[in-house]
Amino acid sequence: MFYTIQRKCCPAIIILSLHICSNVYADDEISNLLDLSLEELMNIEVSIASTKSENISSTPAVVSTYQVQEFMQQGIQTLEQALSLIPGIVVDEGTYGNSTVMIRGVVDAAGSKVLFLLDGIPYWSPSHNTIPTLGVPLEAIDRIEVIRGPGAVIYGTNAISGVINVITRSQAASKLALTLGSNDHFNVGGYFATDWDDGSWLAFSFEHQEQSGYLGEYRFDDISLDLKKPKEVSSAMVRYGNESLNLLFHIFEETVQGRNPPSAVNPAPLNDLPQFLSHEGYLAHADYSWKWDASELNVYTDYNNYTPTFDFAITHLIFDDDGKDNYRWRSGVRYSTDIPSLDGLNVLLGGEYENRNIGAYRAYLSDDLNSPLITLMDADSTDELSAYLQFDYAIAPWRFLAGARLTNNEKAGSKVTPRASIIYNFTNEQSLKLLYSVGFTSPNFVHTSINIPGLAVGDPDISAETITTIDLAYTYSTAQMFFVINAYTFDGEDFIVRVLNTNPGSSGTTYTNADKFSRKGMEIDFKQVFGAWSVIANASYNKEGNKTLDNDTQALTVPMKVFNLGAIWQLTPNHSIGTSIRSVSKRGTTDSYLVTNINYQYKQENLEAFITLRNITEEDPHNPDATTGMPRMSHPRGDDELNYLVGVKFHF
Repeated sequence: MFYTIQRKCCPAIIILSLHICSNVYADDEISNLLDLSLEELMNIEVSIASTKSENISSTPAVVSTYQVQEFMQQGIQTLEQALSLIPGIVVDEGTYGNSTVMIRGVVDAAGSKVLFLLDGIPYWSPSHNTIPTLGVPLEAIDRIEVIRGPGAVIYGTNAISGVINVITRSQAASKLALTLGSNDHFNVGGYFATDWDDGSWLAFSFEHQEQSGYLGEYRFDDISLDLKKPKEVSSAMVRYGNESLNLLFHIFEETVQGRNPPSAVNPAPLNDLPQFLSHEGYLAHADYSWKWDASELNVYTDYNNYTPTFDFAITHLIFDDDGKDNYRWRSGVRYSTDIPSLDGLNVLLGGEYENRNIGAYRAYLSDDLNSPLITLMDADSTDELSAYLQFDYAIAPWRFLAGARLTNNEKAGSKVTPRASIIYNFTNEQSLKLLYSVGFTSPNFVHTSINIPGLAVGDPDISAETITTIDLAYTYSTAQMFFVINAYTFDGEDFIVRVLNTNPGSSGTTYTNADKFSRKGMEIDFKQVFGAWSVIANASYNKEGNKTLDNDTQALTVPMKVFNLGAIWQLTPNHSIGTSIRSVSKRGTTDSYLVTNINYQYKQENLEAFITLRNITEEDPHNPDATTGMPRMSHPRGDDELNYLVGVKFHF
């Protein structure tokens, strides 16, 4: 029987959306990405690597930025698929049913090595570090900015392999979208916004998606099991802003089906009984800025509740009090100023306090939620304090940046993470960057405290992990072409990994700090416009990918080569055809695969329609299990059959 989550927010979402739709300000010149050429898209500035907007060629990091509209015209209709087409990123399906995001070959089961930002606000689970790749309404997303490499000086913990910033719209516009497709796919979403003469604006967005799922395959050693992959997700977001104040509230709920290895709380994984992973969460944020001639002071606070629940059919893994005690509370201040006596010098300094908390995590029999079988984690809490300072000096054609962040975690101790950049601008279109950065991740509560007999055991003495990265990047950017090529090397130290328990009479895995290891790689990011065509292509190379290394056990789960190609042909102002091709090379026990999508889009005045054919080559995209870093364990399969989506959008 298809499992459905409690629809706590969906009816209210639809009623509220219809009310706003009937009253929202209708602008004859709707500002939406369909009216932007790729030349304009390539000139949009980024802010993920700095505290101010700047073009990609001069920003002090290796950054990619993609408009969601670009991806939609290429047949990409989800945030997860969009992330997979950004250079250096591979999004896999985890054993538990969740998605795992790999940047530069660095990955774990939940997301603790990638920092996920929603409009610049960190958003992740305090217990597992899970990130909401399914939970952001697609129609609300303007663009995706990604730092490839650490971003710890500004952002702190988790910014170790990369930073993903999902930036939502703030334009006065309204639209309602409906999508149907294979595997009983149903998706309804909308975005409604208005602005006022005083410069303030209000935006509301929502999405509800459900599907019966494709047929997935799970392999446990020499045994395989085929199961459907149902999914249900609901989310909503409200944003308000003016010149000084920003407010955001986001809520989501998702349920996906997965498989889990044998353990004391999951004794029979290889059967047809349903097993589900659910996440519920919300984020509330406020920030206020004061601006002077050459200075800005910003204060902010946010509260992030994020709770996972496992339903193994026989047993149920839940946090006490429905996860109400699973939260992160963060507050901070940031000050930026230009020094008048030294033209070109900017100083940035700030401080942050964060409290992370979880309730007790227990296993119950599914038919008796009153008497726990076992406590998997006790209630716990930790504080983290940090301060950072950065100097940014520009004297044409050079730019120099140096900074550091000091972080003190109550359980993991103190870390200093420096950052330094040298940028030389040959011309207005060309630059050469030499970048040095250190990132870190503080252990989460699973790393330190989990105790699931036969599956996973934490280590209370585990250390924070660090990564030291050096990048050399060349950028060329004009209105018609954008090109970046970069080479990197990094050293990982004390990486938090799961390894097989070798103690006599024991089974399962244990969390530990791995030995120091090194990797090297290259990435290319390319966009070009010529006539009615626009092309997007990128590639990444991981030198240690798909290799068996004694001091780098996860290297075997990393593809050596990944290639992405997207193209859009604007036949007429109303008709376009787009395609996307994603190629991932062999890794571990999984074969290489190539997935191709084709999309036709029609637009006239306030109506937009599309038809997408997905996986037209009918490839079978297996991937290794990132939970343990051991490809022998499990290989959830993607949809290996041709499937389709049909959608329509109404712009008001």
